[in-house]
Amino acid sequence: MTSLSSSVSSVASRSEIPESRASTEEAQSGASSFSRSSTAFPPGYVPEIALTTPFSYSSVKAPYITPQMRQHAEQLRRQALEADDTKKPKIDERGVGATPSASMSRTNSSVKFLNFTRKAARIAGDIAFGTSVYTNSYADERKIETLKARRQEKLTEDRSQQVEELRKKLVEAGKEKYLDNLRFFLKYMDDSEFNDPLAYAITRRDMWLLWYRKYLLKLKERIALYESLVSERRLLLSKKASPKQSQRLSSSLPPLPSVAIVRKGMFQDRRVLLSLLWYLQIFKKLVHQPAILKGIFKNMANVADAEEDPSSVQTTPEVCILTTNKLGTSGEAVAMAAPYLPENSIAAANIEFIDGWHLRHETEHTHVNVVTVADKLQTLTDIQGKGYLTPEVELENPQFNSAPLDNDFYQYQLGEREKEFMRNYSSFTTTGVSQIPLRDSSQSCIVAEDLTSCVDDPDSLAETLEEFARVLKPDGSIYLQLWDIDPCSQVPQQQAESRIRNSYEFVRYRMWQKISAYSEKRSLALPDITRRIVPALRRAGFKHVRTTFVGYPLLSTTSVELDTSITESLDDNPAATEADGEIDANSFTEPGAPDSAPVIGSVSQERIESQSSASTIRSSVKGSKDARINSFFEVLSSFTEFLTAVKALRLHELSSDLAICENIAGLRKKAEEGIDTEAEIDTLLRSMKEVNREQLNMVKLFVDYKLNGVEAPLVKTEILQGTKYGERAYLCSHEETIDGESRYEGLGYMMVVVAERI
Repeated sequence: MTSLSSSVSSVASRSEIPESRASTEEAQSGASSFSRSSTAFPPGYVPEIALTTPFSYSSVKAPYITPQMRQHAEQLRRQALEADDTKKPKIDERGVGATPSASMSRTNSSVKFLNFTRKAARIAGDIAFGTSVYTNSYADERKIETLKARRQEKLTEDRSQQVEELRKKLVEAGKEKYLDNLRFFLKYMDDSEFNDPLAYAITRRDMWLLWYRKYLLKLKERIALYESLVSERRLLLSKKASPKQSQRLSSSLPPLPSVAIVRKGMFQDRRVLLSLLWYLQIFKKLVHQPAILKGIFKNMANVADAEEDPSSVQTTPEVCILTTNKLGTSGEAVAMAAPYLPENSIAAANIEFIDGWHLRHETEHTHVNVVTVADKLQTLTDIQGKGYLTPEVELENPQFNSAPLDNDFYQYQLGEREKEFMRNYSSFTTTGVSQIPLRDSSQSCIVAEDLTSCVDDPDSLAETLEEFARVLKPDGSIYLQLWDIDPCSQVPQQQAESRIRNSYEFVRYRMWQKISAYSEKRSLALPDITRRIVPALRRAGFKHVRTTFVGYPLLSTTSVELDTSITESLDDNPAATEADGEIDANSFTEPGAPDSAPVIGSVSQERIESQSSASTIRSSVKGSKDARINSFFEVLSSFTEFLTAVKALRLHELSSDLAICENIAGLRKKAEEGIDTEAEIDTLLRSMKEVNREQLNMVKLFVDYKLNGVEAPLVKTEILQGTKYGERAYLCSHEETIDGESRYEGLGYMMVVVAERI
């Protein structure tokens, strides 16, 4: 004990009251350097410690530390720590402030000496007990880190439980929403009649065009936000985030999405589903699709037997429906919830089920297999086990065999009407049309009503037709509907330009020429597929190839303010809506239905024959007396144009990529209210994708024309400038509109193809 106390005394005697500022700072730096280098050791062990100048301790080893020495060191430490407590300034009785006392008149030197004495006592405690008692020591830091790790572990555990509960709720919500849509569809189709597409043409046109206009306006807004943020993003990426900022950003957990909001955004809004259903019904009536399909089915021997005696057929013929999600993915709420959904969830499936439901409803004694082009291979429902992958592909896609709409869903959640419908219905998704998850020679017929949206170039077209031949039975048939992006695919350019009669036709012609060249250069679409399909079918091994062209007038009113009274009446009528704002199948009726629908046969034939004469085109359009016929063709032309633009310009993908700009704008508004959102904004800016400038310009031109017509600023500068069609006198003398609203933009056509496998 004498040895230790003399060491401490020598330290104190060598470090008397400093006479200069330099010596004082040197003494403090020496003490602080020791405290930073101190390390916590297990009990009973005292390491050798050598302090830097001006301190010099001799090596202290464990055998020389006695209990008396430890007790004396602890006493010194306590005296140093309690030295200040007896000299604190006293507070007067009024509690106003400190009462002056002699202890407050310390000199700077005495304060520094006292601080040094306390540090020396703490160093002695480190030596005596083998542990650090200094508040900024490594031991305390390690304790803090341990507490942080435990807290983070607890937060992670709680988050995992919340995510698991959310996942279960979202899975069940997806099944409920799917079943609700199925019941709505069945009720609606059971109540529909063949002439409904014409009887309710005006109502359906208004509902579709309102959605279309809203889609274009949202896309335009997102593009404007992106252009205002892209320079800021580039500047931010040129700077590296500080480690402290990066740690703060990575430690924050985003809030979990609301189940109610995600459920409402699953799949598409029912008005959108109705628009697609009406579009299919238009084609059904326009091209007499049921009669064509019936002729195809009669060519199959087992189908003919089924019509005579269904019990005599051992296997039900299968029909494959190849389709895409035409109207885009689900809402942003579902996209935000995607990380919390299992891979086989129906809620996360990018599916288009109306095509398959529609054909399943129209056909009997057949099994319908719907294959939707999406981002992964997945089975949605397959009660009969029709899906198939090769062992190699199945090994790479283990989620394929776990269908979300499984036998339990079929047995316990479906009613008798739904069971009857779903018994012969299977649904799958695939990453491309060249990989159909069905067995070889298993399909009696393949129906592809939007093949243009499924292929990108000549190679993908050849691979698709080869895949068709693989899954078709011998003598099996295909039914295709095709439309071109290039306006000169079937007509020479000089002849096509000679038919132009007004500025609307000219602008549309030039615009689609630009879009066609852009999509072909970047392999986004096959702009002249109708010219290529027949040779490609023959090379793929098909026979009896038959084709026909269906012409129709191109009408548009998206730049005209529409009357929303009809669609708003649906929202105002509580009996016509569900709690979540969607249309109720049991109470939905289409207002404005006439007693009888006009006959469409002669009108459509008139449009087909008018392909050879420009004067016939103009007279037939202006001579239409029934507004329902114009509305019928306007839905057809605008919907087809929309699908073509979605394919050639990737509108859905672009809109999804730019949705983050709206989130940034929302955070900026919160920042104006005093909420700190800087870190979140920086994170979103860094994660924002940069869009190809050529694609952005093409989309801006298309949107500007559809919203503003020939008066659009981009249309004037990019297309009309320097031509006679842009002159004011020409615009006034050649305005082609119907009833002052629908503008005539020329003649469109669609190609129908039927062929058989050799």
